Amino acid sequence: LKAWESLDDDTRALVDDLTKKYEFAEIFPVNLLDSDYKNTLLTLLKKHLPFNDHEFNEKKYINASKKKISAEIIRGEIFRFCNYELPYVSKVEIIEFKYKGKLIYLNAYIWVKRNSQKIILLGSSGNKLKKILTHSRIKLEKLFKRKIFIDCTIKISNAQKWIIQVWALY
Repeated sequence: LKAWESLDDDTRALVDDLTKKYEFAEIFPVNLLDSDYKNTLLTLLKKHLPFNDHEFNEKKYINASKKKISAEIIRGEIFRFCNYELPYVSKVEIIEFKYKGKLIYLNAYIWVKRNSQKIILLGSSGNKLKKILTHSRIKLEKLFKRKIFIDCTIKISNAQKWIIQVWALY
């Protein structure tokens, strides 16, 4: 390997010391200036990793509730579309998660701390909130494999301990 040739004496001494102290399956020096190492590294990793079936198949889901997953997806879209305008102290609370035939009905509250944050979330003529909820709905429909209806209200919290309450729920 080219990487072994490019090692200086101090690095070679360090590798020798480490191999005396620890038992390694293989030692692979990496020269980040040379991109050829990637394929060799992948080959070495495959050689030493055990082959197992996938831990989770398509029918297994994470252990979070559907309400929690829905809230996190909506919250993620808030961060995606509000970028740095809205601080990370917003909370999505799913009040109702109901199956109605082939439809899932979600009633959600988005909690913010100030009216100015509510205005940021709404955007001009409600366009930003519409975009957030549309993208959330698309992701939720893929996840739950059903049509989703999201009824959303932005609320302003007046509680003094609001931030502590938000982070305690996550």
